[in-house]
Amino acid sequence: MKRLLFLLAIFCTFQANAQPYSISFSGTDLSTVKVENLTTGVVVDVPAGDVLLLSTTTGIPEVNKKSSRMKIYPNPMIDKSTLEILPPVAGDAIISVCDMTGKVLTQFKCYLENFMQEFSLSGIKNGLHVINVQGNGYQFSEKLLSNGKSNGTASIVKISNNIQAVAEKKSIIMDSKGIQANVDMVYTAGERLKYTAVSGNNKTVMTDIPTANKTVTFTFTECKDGDNNYYPVVQINTQLWMAENLKTTKLKDGTTLIPNVIEDDSWGALTTPGYCWYGNNLANKDVYGALYNWYTVITGNLCPTGWHVPRDTEWTTLENYLIANGYNYDGTVTDNKIAKSLASTTMWTSSTTLGAVGNTDFPAKRNATGFTALPGGYRANNGAFGYIGLTSPRWSATEYDASNAWYRDLGYHISNEVSGNYGKKGGFSMRCLNGVYIGDSYQGGKVAYILQPEDAGYDVNVQHGLIAAPDDQSFTATWGCAGTLISGADGTAIGTGNQNTIDIMAGCSTAGIAARLCGDLVLGVYDDWYLPSQDELNKLYINKVAIGGFQPAVYWSSTELEIDYAAAQYFNNGAQATSFKGNTTYCVRAVRAF
Repeated sequence: MKRLLFLLAIFCTFQANAQPYSISFSGTDLSTVKVENLTTGVVVDVPAGDVLLLSTTTGIPEVNKKSSRMKIYPNPMIDKSTLEILPPVAGDAIISVCDMTGKVLTQFKCYLENFMQEFSLSGIKNGLHVINVQGNGYQFSEKLLSNGKSNGTASIVKISNNIQAVAEKKSIIMDSKGIQANVDMVYTAGERLKYTAVSGNNKTVMTDIPTANKTVTFTFTECKDGDNNYYPVVQINTQLWMAENLKTTKLKDGTTLIPNVIEDDSWGALTTPGYCWYGNNLANKDVYGALYNWYTVITGNLCPTGWHVPRDTEWTTLENYLIANGYNYDGTVTDNKIAKSLASTTMWTSSTTLGAVGNTDFPAKRNATGFTALPGGYRANNGAFGYIGLTSPRWSATEYDASNAWYRDLGYHISNEVSGNYGKKGGFSMRCLNGVYIGDSYQGGKVAYILQPEDAGYDVNVQHGLIAAPDDQSFTATWGCAGTLISGADGTAIGTGNQNTIDIMAGCSTAGIAARLCGDLVLGVYDDWYLPSQDELNKLYINKVAIGGFQPAVYWSSTELEIDYAAAQYFNNGAQATSFKGNTTYCVRAVRAF
């Protein structure tokens, strides 16, 4: 009894400040934002133009003086009590039962009319609690002492029939911009919210721990696979990732089918592309995505256009950023304890290991990145399935040796992200990374070079570079117009080849010259090809293996050096040459900028 009186004394002197936060959302053609509280699991949808109103607390809700508008009886309660509420205005409301730590034990969301309504409270364990009613512009709170012996789940049940579900009505406010609707959510300070914004077919994921009124602005990037599935995306530092596992059955051209291999023996014998659903059960498709062997991954055509399979170094970049920026479960900035921040808050097998993915401890770190890794399991080299609910292995594009490739994984019982290698025949999940990589098929050809900070036109937010035509345009073309100095065709740097080509075509009317073969080239919808400058040609040489199709011969650049000579390069040894413009034994490879 003395302990109870002591708690009452503390409780009566403690008030936690409550302040509603207004969160507005913006973005091009934004239609709705799904808001998920990653701690409580509560989800609301906020239509474009509406405002998310967070009824915030920093512990135990403030207990107001008794009001004739709220009454609880009997109090103390044994098994049940009745809650009477007379709201000052009609509107959405949330009724909460909280313990002494401020933890919400249960909530009831409803629409209250402005007349008396009754609710039954039950299942509340022995001790002191707070019953809180948060409505449109008002909040009532009362202490409730339970002397019962219930070990069940706290429950709020309507008695009267004058109640309407929140989903059916929304509160309306008027601001300087006109009429807006509030979408209410009870929120305790420090809880992390996950926003999934929708614009047409595109979705963007962000996470946030709100501390004040704000406007959250979304940008949208298309991520559409060969089956026309669209995926949500999430920005983590400078990297834009898919926020779901890939589930396409076709390569990105939309026509090339990936074989769906069911039998274990057939799977184990593959040295060519193949995929499956976990357990060969199609029901796993939309939850966990597909499992792909590494031969599918390395086709260069698995990920959506403008996306690529992450290299091992790109997974490392993600890990290093998360570690250095406080995403470890304990907030430290050394050692790898980032698994919880990458994993979804659902589907994982439970664990009691400190900081593990399957442990609900450190709630503010759970899926803090929005990456939402799910435990989709894997298919072994021999075709056997295993570890669904336990692990989430994902391929990289980096080979370990002739038989194995690098991957990343999370485990339900550990706190670190695992880096390892596994047999190429294995079936793992796939997450794609925005942007292209040298050698990727993209916009009519192969990515030949990606601009670096020292290059003109470099943009830290948008990838730019060079695309090489997939094949040579000639093996015998001349540079053309020996004895004529072409005005303006002397650019050597990256970014000057296009203007060189324009100047050559304007100053030399000879048919079939190298610049004209490139300038007149049309591949699909792309007609902006040109003969690379000296420095651009050198990038093609450096990356010739990844691009493919080059001869061990000499290639023309568009850079004129003298009246009779232009720059060329030997692709057998990389030597750059000053070559007579009338030479007929040189090759031509067109490029375009992206």
